[in-house]
Amino acid sequence: MPSSGPNNGGTFANDNTISGVSWAAATSAQTSDGNFASSNIGDGGVQTSQYLKVTNFGFAIPAGAIVDGIVVEVERQAQTDDASPVDFLTDRFFKLVVGGTIQGQSKGDGVTHWPTMDSYKTYGSSTDKWGNMITAANVNASDFGVVVSALRNQGGGA
Repeated sequence: MPSSGPNNGGTFANDNTISGVSWAAATSAQTSDGNFASSNIGDGGVQTSQYLKVTNFGFAIPAGAIVDGIVVEVERQAQTDDASPVDFLTDRFFKLVVGGTIQGQSKGDGVTHWPTMDSYKTYGSSTDKWGNMITAANVNASDFGVVVSALRNQGGGA
């Protein structure tokens, strides 16, 4: 079946729906240019970030088209030692935003350490709807997107 994208998000914001450390410079996540959105999850035990919310992807899927799945690729980096057993970041949550509401299954990988160099990670698949009933109208809407929250282990990192 044909696919649509890839598209970059158009709106980036910190979302405090969950507790944690806020994201700074959220709009810096829009392009791969060496500028970063960041959440300084510092030292002092296990801590988490709030959501980084990305919406407004500008899709134009034809009305009535069937959405079989959602694939999201994210470039990410941790400022910590990803090889250390006590100093690393992982995903806390990675969910869809449908109709402006955070929902569905989290695709967050709570095991794999975030790399210390820019690296892409793929979430979902061409047959994965993330536990949601997704329509073309949902995906085309400006309030469709994703949220990510990071989890820091005891050692610290950003």
